[in-house]
Amino acid sequence: MTDTLLLNTVVNGLPPAAPVPTTATTGGTVLAGVYGVVVSYVTASGETVASVNGPVTTTGSTSTITIPSPISVPSATGGWYAYVTQVGGTTFTRQQGSGSPTAIGTALTLTAPPSSSGAAPLSANQTGTTQDFGAGATKTRVDAMMTCDPTVTAATITVNGSPDASTFTPILTFTGGLRCSAVWFNPGSTYRAFNAVLTGYTGTGAVYLRAGFRGGAAAGSAGGSIGMF
Repeated sequence: MTDTLLLNTVVNGLPPAAPVPTTATTGGTVLAGVYGVVVSYVTASGETVASVNGPVTTTGSTSTITIPSPISVPSATGGWYAYVTQVGGTTFTRQQGSGSPTAIGTALTLTAPPSSSGAAPLSANQTGTTQDFGAGATKTRVDAMMTCDPTVTAATITVNGSPDASTFTPILTFTGGLRCSAVWFNPGSTYRAFNAVLTGYTGTGAVYLRAGFRGGAAAGSAGGSIGMF
């Protein structure tokens, strides 16, 4: 039997604080009006939900908008994204290209009107990345433990299993603001891949998931992790 022990930290419930953007009246072509601005962190395996709106008001027709970086946090290893509305609008769109977040500590200055073609910010926590053991390294038993920081009052993690790494079925669920909860499950058939989903997050702390996958048809070891989400 093989035994793979994974540890991941769920961080999507921890968006940055609302940004405080600034404007200059010269140096750009941003038109006068009110623009909404939200920001998000980019972690090792995904992006957090967006912050609260931090609007900025420009004047004239030659303005710029500067959006400061959110503060540094250990999980934000990938940088940050900015989402800005059109003048007077309510629809936020990403201002950086996909896969090109701005580094933490570096501000983003818009000298032209905000782009309207970027992606929308996440409105809910992401699905964790898939841990795929390969076709010959299937697992039949799942052991998992969820632990929440004290400020977390509601959170649900669902661990999903898949025999083919494409169609996933929920096999373990942790619900509520649990300080610690552990369960195990033997699905009675072989699973080759797993992922995890966080929903219903309320609080300002982190949620931790520790999962071990045992058994299977092959004795090879499996690396990687479910990932942060």
